[in-house]
Amino acid sequence: MQYFAAEPTIRPQVYRFEPDTGVVQAVADYFIAPNGIEISPDWKYVYVTDTGVHTFPGKDNYTAPATIYRFEITEDGKRLKDRQVFAYSDRGFPDGIHSDTLGNVYSSTSDGVHVWNPEGVLIGKFAVGGNGSNNFAFVPGGIYIFNAFKLWKVNIKAEGRMVKRDFGL
Repeated sequence: MQYFAAEPTIRPQVYRFEPDTGVVQAVADYFIAPNGIEISPDWKYVYVTDTGVHTFPGKDNYTAPATIYRFEITEDGKRLKDRQVFAYSDRGFPDGIHSDTLGNVYSSTSDGVHVWNPEGVLIGKFAVGGNGSNNFAFVPGGIYIFNAFKLWKVNIKAEGRMVKRDFGL
């Protein structure tokens, strides 16, 4: 998509891998450029960013998706259903995506990190200068926001969905 590697050889879908059997199967489609993926802290939803707006040589096409979609996870945990538009980025496109322990959804954008509540309502932004944010990571007591040139640490009380497990807290 950024024109420095070979063309993709598989369709732009969301795939599920089952380690016990080695089975790989598509579980969601109709994307231009699925990019980030995250699971809600209650394991009921999967969020997928579509950065289709950024797939055109030399410029962005603002008629293409800059969207976060939400899917319900089926009871057996093997399928996704009920695709919904969860949020649309009003600046650039949603790139890296994570959720906090309260179910709020965070995504990197061209002006920083945007935060939506579990209903998909924008509740805040962490604005950064320059080239915005490509991704970010929750750490104990805050988040690191980064792009290709800079790294910022923001002290916040929100806790990432995976921080307790990853940091042994």
